[in-house]
Amino acid sequence: EIAAMVMERFGFRACAPTSGENGSIQEWTQALMLANVIVIGDNDQVGKEAAKKRAKMLHAKLYFPPDGYDIDKWLLEDKNALNVVRSWYGSQ
Repeated sequence: EIAAMVMERFGFRACAPTSGENGSIQEWTQALMLANVIVIGDNDQVGKEAAKKRAKMLHAKLYFPPDGYDIDKWLLEDKNALNVVRSWYGSQ
């Protein structure tokens, strides 16, 4: 997924469901148990609901880019976005 590739470009370890927003990630919970995980959701209804579900399943904090942006577009267009995302990791 493009969003994960953009996050990787900016130095974050990122992953995205390959089966879309309705994909299951239950098997990820054990693999990520000791990781500092945050979930960044898309700003549409399907994305918000899927992100809430994932954050709950992974015991992760949930964040969203500003309205009108998905994470990849926001990181590429707003020079301050990278610092905001870094602060999300620090707020765990």
